[in-house]
Amino acid sequence: QGTAGLFVSFFCQAEAPMKAAAVTLGAEPHIKLFKLLAASWEPFDYYGKISMEMGTACMLSGLAYFGLFYMRTSGATFLVESGGWCAFAVMSVLSWWSLILHLNLTTAQHFIVGCLVLSG
Repeated sequence: QGTAGLFVSFFCQAEAPMKAAAVTLGAEPHIKLFKLLAASWEPFDYYGKISMEMGTACMLSGLAYFGLFYMRTSGATFLVESGGWCAFAVMSVLSWWSLILHLNLTTAQHFIVGCLVLSG
């Protein structure tokens, strides 16, 4: 079992492995693991929600900086056209907005998140 067994036993309730083991005698290992995880799915669901939210915010921030770089003028100096700044503003606001909608933070913490998003 190794690491998967320790991970499952950490998140599962005390009686869940007993019930799952009784149901899946002789089943394939991946079916047994699924039955054990199905007994206590909430931690995995929360982890998935947090990962998706952070991934969405990072993707939008990355698109903001990509738009800023893509819309630059050619030359030795770094000048950005107005379309690049508009794309940067829209994507940065969307990134910050997606975090604000799903995070339960105080006003000061929202301000800190906004500064971190805009600082890149």
